[in-house]
Amino acid sequence: MTASPAAAGAEPVRSSRDERLADAVARLRTRVDMATVDRWLMAAGPVLVVFGLLLICLGWYGASNTTRVFLQIPYMISGGLLGVGFMFTGGFLYFSRWLNDLVNENQRQAEAAERQAEVLDRIEALLAGGAMAGNGAATDGAPAVIDADSWVATPRGKLYHRPDCSMVSGREVRSVNGDVDDLEPCQICEPA
Repeated sequence: MTASPAAAGAEPVRSSRDERLADAVARLRTRVDMATVDRWLMAAGPVLVVFGLLLICLGWYGASNTTRVFLQIPYMISGGLLGVGFMFTGGFLYFSRWLNDLVNENQRQAEAAERQAEVLDRIEALLAGGAMAGNGAATDGAPAVIDADSWVATPRGKLYHRPDCSMVSGREVRSVNGDVDDLEPCQICEPA
Protein backbone atom coordinates (compact mmCIF):
# COMPACT_ATOMS: atom_id res chain seq x y z
CA MET A 1 0.00 0.00 0.00
CA THR A 2 1.14 3.53 -0.61
CA ALA A 3 0.49 6.41 1.71
CA SER A 4 -1.05 9.61 0.37
CA PRO A 5 1.52 12.31 -0.35
CA ALA A 6 1.83 15.03 2.23
CA ALA A 7 2.02 17.83 -0.31
CA ALA A 8 0.85 18.18 -3.87
CA GLY A 9 3.50 17.07 -6.32
CA ALA A 10 5.34 14.90 -3.79
CA GLU A 11 6.01 11.29 -4.69
CA PRO A 12 3.99 8.67 -2.79
CA VAL A 13 5.69 6.98 0.15
CA ARG A 14 6.45 3.31 -0.50
CA SER A 15 5.85 0.79 2.21
CA SER A 16 8.60 -1.54 3.36
CA ARG A 17 6.82 -4.45 1.66
CA ASP A 18 6.90 -2.65 -1.69
CA GLU A 19 10.56 -1.79 -1.19
CA ARG A 20 11.44 -5.41 -0.37
CA LEU A 21 9.58 -6.57 -3.47
CA ALA A 22 11.35 -4.00 -5.63
CA ASP A 23 14.74 -5.04 -4.21
CA ALA A 24 13.99 -8.73 -4.79
CA VAL A 25 12.94 -8.12 -8.38
CA ALA A 26 16.07 -6.05 -9.00
CA ARG A 27 18.23 -8.91 -7.74
CA LEU A 28 16.57 -11.52 -9.93
CA ARG A 29 18.88 -13.05 -12.47
CA THR A 30 17.98 -15.20 -15.38
CA ARG A 31 19.94 -18.38 -15.74
CA VAL A 32 20.00 -18.27 -19.50
CA ASP A 33 20.93 -15.30 -21.61
CA MET A 34 18.24 -14.40 -24.16
CA ALA A 35 20.78 -14.56 -27.00
CA THR A 36 21.45 -18.18 -26.06
CA VAL A 37 17.72 -18.96 -26.13
CA ASP A 38 17.39 -17.31 -29.54
CA ARG A 39 20.26 -19.40 -30.91
CA TRP A 40 18.74 -22.61 -29.53
CA LEU A 41 15.34 -21.81 -31.01
CA MET A 42 16.92 -21.00 -34.36
CA ALA A 43 18.93 -24.25 -34.40
CA ALA A 44 16.42 -26.64 -32.80
CA GLY A 45 13.45 -25.75 -35.00
CA PRO A 46 14.87 -26.80 -38.38
CA VAL A 47 16.70 -29.79 -36.87
CA LEU A 48 13.47 -31.16 -35.37
CA VAL A 49 11.59 -30.63 -38.66
CA VAL A 50 14.25 -32.55 -40.61
CA PHE A 51 14.36 -35.28 -37.95
CA GLY A 52 10.56 -35.57 -38.11
CA LEU A 53 10.67 -35.93 -41.90
CA LEU A 54 13.34 -38.61 -41.53
CA LEU A 55 11.19 -40.54 -39.02
CA ILE A 56 8.17 -40.36 -41.33
CA CYS A 57 10.25 -41.67 -44.26
CA LEU A 58 11.68 -44.50 -42.14
CA GLY A 59 8.20 -45.39 -40.86
CA TRP A 60 6.83 -45.45 -44.42
CA TYR A 61 9.76 -47.56 -45.61
CA GLY A 62 9.28 -50.07 -42.79
CA ALA A 63 5.52 -50.27 -43.28
CA SER A 64 5.77 -50.57 -47.08
CA ASN A 65 8.07 -53.60 -46.83
CA THR A 66 5.69 -55.51 -44.54
CA THR A 67 2.55 -57.20 -45.81
CA ARG A 68 0.94 -57.82 -42.45
CA VAL A 69 -1.14 -55.03 -40.90
CA PHE A 70 -0.26 -55.83 -37.30
CA LEU A 71 3.43 -55.30 -38.21
CA GLN A 72 2.69 -52.03 -40.07
CA ILE A 73 1.00 -50.35 -37.06
CA PRO A 74 4.22 -50.01 -34.99
CA TYR A 75 5.93 -48.39 -37.99
CA MET A 76 3.03 -45.97 -38.38
CA ILE A 77 3.08 -45.08 -34.64
CA SER A 78 6.83 -44.85 -34.17
CA GLY A 79 7.66 -43.35 -37.54
CA GLY A 80 4.59 -41.49 -38.71
CA LEU A 81 3.04 -40.06 -35.57
CA LEU A 82 6.34 -39.42 -33.80
CA GLY A 83 7.70 -37.80 -36.97
CA VAL A 84 4.64 -35.54 -37.23
CA GLY A 85 5.10 -34.61 -33.57
CA PHE A 86 8.75 -33.70 -34.13
CA MET A 87 7.84 -31.68 -37.22
CA PHE A 88 5.11 -29.82 -35.32
CA THR A 89 7.46 -29.10 -32.40
CA GLY A 90 10.24 -27.92 -34.72
CA GLY A 91 7.84 -25.67 -36.61
CA PHE A 92 6.55 -24.26 -33.34
CA LEU A 93 10.09 -23.51 -32.12
CA TYR A 94 10.99 -21.82 -35.40
CA PHE A 95 7.74 -19.81 -35.27
CA SER A 96 8.47 -18.75 -31.68
CA ARG A 97 11.91 -17.55 -32.80
CA TRP A 98 10.24 -15.49 -35.53
CA LEU A 99 7.77 -14.01 -33.01
CA ASN A 100 10.66 -13.25 -30.66
CA ASP A 101 12.40 -11.34 -33.46
CA LEU A 102 9.20 -9.37 -34.11
CA VAL A 103 8.86 -8.47 -30.44
CA ASN A 104 12.51 -7.36 -30.23
CA GLU A 105 12.13 -5.20 -33.36
CA ASN A 106 8.94 -3.68 -31.96
CA GLN A 107 10.75 -2.82 -28.71
CA ARG A 108 13.63 -1.23 -30.63
CA GLN A 109 11.19 0.87 -32.65
CA ALA A 110 9.27 1.89 -29.53
CA GLU A 111 12.50 2.99 -27.82
CA ALA A 112 13.54 4.95 -30.91
CA ALA A 113 10.13 6.62 -31.07
CA GLU A 114 10.37 7.48 -27.37
CA ARG A 115 13.80 9.03 -27.88
CA GLN A 116 12.47 11.02 -30.84
CA ALA A 117 9.51 12.20 -28.77
CA GLU A 118 11.88 13.37 -26.01
CA VAL A 119 14.00 15.25 -28.54
CA LEU A 120 10.90 16.86 -30.07
CA ASP A 121 9.68 17.85 -26.60
CA ARG A 122 13.02 19.52 -25.86
CA ILE A 123 12.97 21.34 -29.19
CA GLU A 124 9.39 22.45 -28.57
CA ALA A 125 10.34 23.73 -25.11
CA LEU A 126 13.28 25.63 -26.54
CA LEU A 127 11.17 27.15 -29.27
CA ALA A 128 8.39 28.05 -26.86
CA GLY A 129 10.89 29.72 -24.55
CA GLY A 130 12.45 31.63 -27.42
CA ALA A 131 15.89 30.36 -26.46
CA MET A 132 16.99 29.39 -29.96
CA ALA A 133 19.68 31.63 -31.38
CA GLY A 134 20.93 31.73 -34.93
CA ASN A 135 23.62 29.17 -34.26
CA GLY A 136 21.40 26.96 -32.11
CA ALA A 137 22.56 28.35 -28.74
CA ALA A 138 20.86 30.76 -26.42
CA THR A 139 22.29 34.22 -25.99
CA ASP A 140 23.68 35.36 -22.67
CA GLY A 141 20.40 36.07 -20.95
CA ALA A 142 17.02 37.29 -22.04
CA PRO A 143 16.57 38.92 -25.45
CA ALA A 144 16.76 42.68 -25.56
CA VAL A 145 13.49 44.51 -25.00
CA ILE A 146 12.79 46.87 -27.88
CA ASP A 147 9.89 49.23 -28.48
CA ALA A 148 7.14 47.44 -30.43
CA ASP A 149 6.87 50.32 -32.93
CA SER A 150 10.48 50.03 -34.09
CA TRP A 151 12.05 47.54 -36.44
CA VAL A 152 15.03 45.40 -35.52
CA ALA A 153 17.86 43.61 -37.26
CA THR A 154 20.65 41.33 -36.20
CA PRO A 155 24.06 43.03 -35.85
CA ARG A 156 25.27 41.83 -39.28
CA GLY A 157 21.88 40.99 -40.79
CA LYS A 158 20.62 42.12 -44.20
CA LEU A 159 16.92 42.02 -43.23
CA TYR A 160 14.84 44.10 -40.83
CA HIS A 161 12.09 42.50 -38.74
CA ARG A 162 9.26 43.27 -36.36
CA PRO A 163 10.43 42.79 -32.75
CA ASP A 164 8.14 39.77 -32.31
CA CYS A 165 9.43 37.97 -35.44
CA SER A 166 10.41 34.35 -34.82
CA MET A 167 13.59 34.83 -36.87
CA VAL A 168 15.07 37.21 -34.27
CA SER A 169 13.47 35.70 -31.17
CA GLY A 170 16.18 35.08 -28.58
CA ARG A 171 18.93 36.65 -30.69
CA GLU A 172 20.96 39.76 -30.17
CA VAL A 173 19.27 42.57 -32.13
CA ARG A 174 19.74 46.26 -32.81
CA SER A 175 17.03 48.85 -33.36
CA VAL A 176 16.89 50.26 -36.90
CA ASN A 177 13.88 52.66 -36.49
CA GLY A 178 13.92 54.58 -39.76
CA ASP A 179 17.34 53.57 -41.09
CA VAL A 180 16.21 50.72 -43.37
CA ASP A 181 17.52 52.01 -46.70
CA ASP A 182 20.28 49.38 -46.94
CA LEU A 183 18.10 46.56 -45.44
CA GLU A 184 15.37 44.44 -47.00
CA PRO A 185 12.11 43.54 -45.19
CA CYS A 186 11.73 40.07 -43.70
CA GLN A 187 9.33 37.94 -45.75
CA ILE A 188 8.15 36.04 -42.67
CA CYS A 189 6.98 38.86 -40.41
CA GLU A 190 6.53 41.44 -43.22
CA PRO A 191 7.42 44.57 -41.20
CA ALA A 192 6.54 46.98 -44.03
